[in-house]
Amino acid sequence: MNVEDSWSFLLRHMDFCVENFIPECNTKGRCKKPKWMDYYCVRKVKKKYHAWKRYTYSRSYRDYQSYCKIRNSTTKASRFSKKKYQKGVAESSKTSQKSFWSFVKGETNTRSGIGDLRDKNGNIATLIKDKANILNDFFASVFMREDNSEIPNFEDNKDWLLKFNIKKCKIVSFGNENFYNDYNMIDENGNVHKLARDFSEKDLGVLFTNNLNFETHINNTVNKVNKIIGLIRRKFTFMDKSLFLILYKSLVRSHLDYGNLIYFPYTKKCKQVLKNAQRRATRLIPEFRGLSYQERLNELNLPTLDYRS
Repeated sequence: MNVEDSWSFLLRHMDFCVENFIPECNTKGRCKKPKWMDYYCVRKVKKKYHAWKRYTYSRSYRDYQSYCKIRNSTTKASRFSKKKYQKGVAESSKTSQKSFWSFVKGETNTRSGIGDLRDKNGNIATLIKDKANILNDFFASVFMREDNSEIPNFEDNKDWLLKFNIKKCKIVSFGNENFYNDYNMIDENGNVHKLARDFSEKDLGVLFTNNLNFETHINNTVNKVNKIIGLIRRKFTFMDKSLFLILYKSLVRSHLDYGNLIYFPYTKKCKQVLKNAQRRATRLIPEFRGLSYQERLNELNLPTLDYRS
């Protein structure tokens, strides 16, 4: 047996021993360290673990007192680290809201994804690539495919901008006494085109309705604000005055102030809906829950929404 045969025999024997006699360890089930846990806090947690093991082995009162002392210091260090991390997330949300939503997503246990889709032929797609192709085909089908065969020459014909003359078109109503039910357009050739009526239209984030009543837009804005307030209440375990002001001014009040010059509420109902959103937000601070709404605003140095409008 030469050197190469001896080396291959040794490798085969080592692979056989590793496969049959060395146990495998699955590391996928291990939980990751939280983002708020720093190096000092990790050392405290390990020290607490060893102190508990020492007490379970000896069962002495002195070891139990030592464990309680280390446990209390570990709890204090964990609360300080978590509060410091949450304050950093709140401060970074002033310039970029990605840190806030990343923090919320990391604290959420549920993960949302795209389920299995069915294509035009009825086949179920489970792979990510197939799902992407199905969604791409669906979104591309709603776009209008224009005929590019007759493209005007802009250099020779400079009157292409005046191709459409609005004076030759008019909107009339046929066979109906209510002018606002049916809209028809007559082009220059005498052809009648029916125009669909749209009861609401969203422009630059503001929802306009046919009666210029912004109650629907105000309700949608308040629902969005209430969702953000609920996320702040559930995810931020420590809330004080400074932390609340940063989160409120950067995440909550920006939605309430956007477009308020357009949808300025003129009814008591709409004003009360907006006021309730700010009232609910000010109740996030535990030390202010016993105060009235006006007293909470005075403590936070916040004006009312009517004053800001």
